[in-house]
Amino acid sequence: MESKKRQKSVPSAGNRKMLKKDVPDPRFQFGNNITDWTSEISRQPLKNTSIRVLVPKELLNAADESYLSDPVIFDLPQNGQILLPGNGTRLYIEGIFEMKAEGGTDWTAVPNSEASKVIVCPNWFEKILESVELCSINQTTQKLNRVPMGFSAYLNEMLYAHMDPDLKMLLCKEAAHTGHATTRNRSEWDYEGDAWKKYHPSIFKGGK
Repeated sequence: MESKKRQKSVPSAGNRKMLKKDVPDPRFQFGNNITDWTSEISRQPLKNTSIRVLVPKELLNAADESYLSDPVIFDLPQNGQILLPGNGTRLYIEGIFEMKAEGGTDWTAVPNSEASKVIVCPNWFEKILESVELCSINQTTQKLNRVPMGFSAYLNEMLYAHMDPDLKMLLCKEAAHTGHATTRNRSEWDYEGDAWKKYHPSIFKGGK
């Protein structure tokens, strides 16, 4: 008597299924057991990890608005400490939105109540950056984003907008991450739009 075993296979993603933008590809369905890779107890199998806090070569004067166009330059550590950007490299930026009252002289943090008067563009932070370059005395400049000037921010905006929300949270863990400042429908990104209302409390909150 011959027995037959039926092997369960992963469903393939046909053209018809790919057209359903709101349905994630079944090959990327991993369940709800998502590991927090930022936690020390996640026990991610890393060979090593290292954190370096770099300060600008020249601290910029807030009263001098030339910093809006001048590059921000960092000196990499010396004494044999080699830093090479790779797939595991992350750049964390901490900042604050500030405003100056009419007739005032002091800059203060923007409260959430101002979100009905001013709005940022989608994927706003990447659109500020023109390029990221790594320079060395003995080597020529290496551009870390090898795409046409000003193109990557709009490409990433499209990718963020169409990314599955659960998968996006693995990459854009902070609520203020500009990956969340995207929408498929432009009508949702105005003062009354749902996408803007959901995002602005993360950046207009009177603090960092």
